Amino acid sequence: MSTNDVKVLNVVVSNIWKNLALVSLGISVVYLGGCTKKPTNTQLELWRKEASNRNAEILADKAKKNPQRQWNLAIQGETASGKSQTLNWPELLKLATTDVNTADAKLEEVLYLFGANISLMIWTKI
Repeated sequence: MSTNDVKVLNVVVSNIWKNLALVSLGISVVYLGGCTKKPTNTQLELWRKEASNRNAEILADKAKKNPQRQWNLAIQGETASGKSQTLNWPELLKLATTDVNTADAKLEEVLYLFGANISLMIWTKI
């Protein structure tokens, strides 16, 4: 290899490194430029409304596909009326007047529960 060949090779290698450096710098500028652009409050509000509307659509579709189960409670034995009776879900919800606050040991928080007091239902409501 001659001296001229070595000089040409050095120039070519040097140019390749310069080009790689420029390409890397260009890519970095593009990525960093994208990171500094943030959405406006108007754009954020629009995205929030779109997400909220989409969530409502998903919940409505889910409710159509999975209708609420109709639970029934059959009460037999000694009741105030002396007869057995079956209560459907809407009737049970009307009787759900008991509120309870209880501690959940795992979550370390207070849970609010509501429901129907069965003993009162048997002796006073039925």
